[in-house]
Amino acid sequence: MTALLEESPARLDWTQSAELVVDLAAALHAAGAPAHRLEATVDAVSRSLGVRAAVFAQPTSVYLDLDGKTRMLRVEPRDVALADLVEIDRLARRVESGETLPAQARLELAERMAHPKTWSKVTTAAASAGTAGAAAVFFGGGALELVLSAALSAAVGFAPARLSALMPLTAAIGVGLIARLASTQLPIRADIVLLAGLIVLLPGFTLTTGLTELATRHLSSGTARLSAAAVTLLQLGVGIGLASAIAGRLGLQSLPVAALASPEPWTQALALTVAALSFLVLFRARARDLPAILGVAFLAVHATRLGGELLGAQSAPFLGALAVGLAANVHARLRDVPALVLLVPGLILLVPGSLGFSGVRALVSDGGGDLLDGARMLLVGASLATGLLAANALLPPRRAL
Repeated sequence: MTALLEESPARLDWTQSAELVVDLAAALHAAGAPAHRLEATVDAVSRSLGVRAAVFAQPTSVYLDLDGKTRMLRVEPRDVALADLVEIDRLARRVESGETLPAQARLELAERMAHPKTWSKVTTAAASAGTAGAAAVFFGGGALELVLSAALSAAVGFAPARLSALMPLTAAIGVGLIARLASTQLPIRADIVLLAGLIVLLPGFTLTTGLTELATRHLSSGTARLSAAAVTLLQLGVGIGLASAIAGRLGLQSLPVAALASPEPWTQALALTVAALSFLVLFRARARDLPAILGVAFLAVHATRLGGELLGAQSAPFLGALAVGLAANVHARLRDVPALVLLVPGLILLVPGSLGFSGVRALVSDGGGDLLDGARMLLVGASLATGLLAANALLPPRRAL
């Protein structure tokens, strides 16, 4: 690396190096990297380039101080793009090792940001439907609940972009009314259809990430994410309340149905497989990571369940997150990829899995539910964040991502 620095004037060009640091921060934010991981990665690259950088990341902005020169990036919150994170991580390590010069790295980043990995709206809607169908199975629903919740979730995926700011509210009203209306003609559990149909809108990952950032002293970003999660939950609750009020005014009465039944092992396995396939699309992951994502999906569900049986429901989220965190760090070391490749899908399964059907229902119930039940979301999120921190302490990841 020393020889390369001596032979390459471009490597010594402070402007190119500083601009690469800025571009890297923007690319990581666009790929959905949490603040603490973004800052650590940018810090490592800037030190390797000889640039004194201080970075402060939030969900809507990134501030950088580069040798006394301040830059501010106004950015929009993005969904996680796991395939992009893998490639950005590899590029960052090549820059750190001196294999790639800043000018070339900037070109590669610009190309990746100009042509991000995306899926068509039809494919994304199908992935949402798969996630909703899998959730219906785990909530104890039957074939009718599965089909209807999948169809409603797919319809949410086709909603116009102009409704994005009010998506939780409008989706909750529409799904709630259709579920209640369908229950007057079919022997289905309207609450299962409602919750499974809205499962992709639950801010479980945002909540857990925010609590993790708070635990790692990234207070501003953590508070912002918690506030975003709270707003989403409030919109869902208001929407469900409005749907219930309208259904009551119309006199819609659900048909009597049997009690919830535990899903069969084979249906659980099939549901997890469908969920893993859906995650490839929703989180824009690489196809080659499907076996690992499927494995962490089974681990998340069964570790949480085993933890509940052995140590009680209060310890289940912690043990589930600990198992997922350790598996993600081991996978990151063996496959030389970011730990987020498995952490993201694992956490998405852990939040509703830890809360269970009754907990999720209380969380977004129109009447607010039991306050103690509603508060479980924060407790679950804190347990998950603590489990992830414990996993990193027991087996630290090789790199920030």
